[in-house]
Amino acid sequence: MNNTNEQKMENFLEQLSEKRRTNLLPSLLKAQELYGYISEEVALKISKVLKVAPADIYGVIEFYSLLYSKPTAETVIRVCTSPLCSLKGADKIKQALFKKLNVEDGVPSTDGRFMVESVQCLGLCDQAPAVMVNNRAVCNIDDDSIDLLINGGGPGSKNNYYSDNPVITKRFGKIDPLSIDDFIKEDGFKGFFHALTFTKDELIYAVKSSGLKGRGGAGYPTGLKEQGAVAVEGRETYVICNADESEPGTFKDRIMLSSDPYSVLEGILITAYIVGAKKGYIYIRGEYSEVHDIFTKVIENATKAGYLGENIQGSGLSFDLEIRSGAGAYICGEETALFESIEGKRGYPRNKPPFPIENGLFGKPTIINNVETFSYLAQVISDKKRVVLTQGGSPSGTKLFCLSGDLVRPGMYELPFGTKLSEVINDWAGGVPDGEIGSIILGGASGSFVPEKYWNIPLDDQSLRAVGLALGSGVIMVFNKDRDILKILSDITVFFKHESCGKCYPCQQGTQYQNEIITRLGKGICYKDDSEKLEDIGLTMKDASLCGLGQTASSAVLSAMKIWPNLFEVSKGEVE
Repeated sequence: MNNTNEQKMENFLEQLSEKRRTNLLPSLLKAQELYGYISEEVALKISKVLKVAPADIYGVIEFYSLLYSKPTAETVIRVCTSPLCSLKGADKIKQALFKKLNVEDGVPSTDGRFMVESVQCLGLCDQAPAVMVNNRAVCNIDDDSIDLLINGGGPGSKNNYYSDNPVITKRFGKIDPLSIDDFIKEDGFKGFFHALTFTKDELIYAVKSSGLKGRGGAGYPTGLKEQGAVAVEGRETYVICNADESEPGTFKDRIMLSSDPYSVLEGILITAYIVGAKKGYIYIRGEYSEVHDIFTKVIENATKAGYLGENIQGSGLSFDLEIRSGAGAYICGEETALFESIEGKRGYPRNKPPFPIENGLFGKPTIINNVETFSYLAQVISDKKRVVLTQGGSPSGTKLFCLSGDLVRPGMYELPFGTKLSEVINDWAGGVPDGEIGSIILGGASGSFVPEKYWNIPLDDQSLRAVGLALGSGVIMVFNKDRDILKILSDITVFFKHESCGKCYPCQQGTQYQNEIITRLGKGICYKDDSEKLEDIGLTMKDASLCGLGQTASSAVLSAMKIWPNLFEVSKGEVE
């Protein structure tokens, strides 16, 4: 058999189960893997097989940052420039690589061996600064690591997780995450088998009674989603796991899927049973190649053991799960943009209504949940007589928190709702080394700075909502007193400017104007109407943007303006 890349590409296209547009992104990613870029010849071959117009193919290639239509290099080094990596010296690392390899940003070396590229968040915020060498994560980079990573070495990523009274992290570090036998020995699939003994209405009631809400940030009641999808009877229904976390500060999906992946699969199966779905997808961000490999093996093992496929464990449920990889677009974490991506299109968000439970993937009713939500769901159903979860401060409910920044022990923590913010930072994450806390952002790059008077606030929805804060997906970013607030904001606004899909004008223009003003302020150039403009831009994006990206892109800036108004005002020596 001819093992050339051309033959491999032809074999891949030939073996596709569906030769239509939905397999466009997998085909482009395969071509990228084989050739390092997608040539015109390969693009036309894919066009012919999938019956997709070449113009549409190039439109998709241009949309995703991990796809290239021009040659790259044998070794592509992607340097993360997110706020956390930036503050830990990412720019210094990048400049050292440029000098060492004699290259410019995003331009291959003349011999085709290396390319160094600035990229947005890699999901390694707890191990900043980080880079990706081809598909390998290299973390906690310093001056001594430069030569190592050029030669394919350097410190790899690791999973830092800590728990107290754990619900879903009970298996972390205790079992082989790829072993389905180890998972079953630790009560794995107990929730699934328990679900089979009850009616769908009883299961929905159990989920609603538990108080479980979506853990991706929006917080929509999980039971109501399931109830809405079941109500649309007689139609094909899909279940989707959204593992496309791409926002600075978020990394729990990476840890969960590589440490306890079967618990996520169990939650997906229970959901499929409740809503009668026969097909599902897990959409994993493109930068998580290791996670992609792990879950590929999980699906293989589960299929062999009879937990995926026809008549699962004699239950009458037939369900197949397919992995889809993202290709470097934060917007695809928005549920409707994710649908568009799976369908082989640019990841543009859709107008709502209709909502996914009525009209989602391929126009069918769709249940889409976060990784953490599915894992918690399995725990809810495993003991239906006991409400193990509530969202709002019950001591029996827990939440995953991602802690990063200037901390002794950054990582993922599972702690009870109502744990005080100061306790999480100081008692669990070890506080700020050699200094004092200067600022805290709650909720990630799309979250808000927390006023100092609330640094001791309980972390539950009710307490936070009362003071105008939100828990979001559970991100806590901590900065010492020497960090420049405007620098942090500059990095955040660069992120949203880069990741705005451009579909709606308020977000497209607002993120650009916001970044321009913050960048200028950081250089000491301030106009007397800057504060007013920033507020107008922020509120306009919040009210008029099509999706959550634009609606929250100004949250950090608006919160900073309330806490440190002097940073945005004209002072002596500045431009009026």
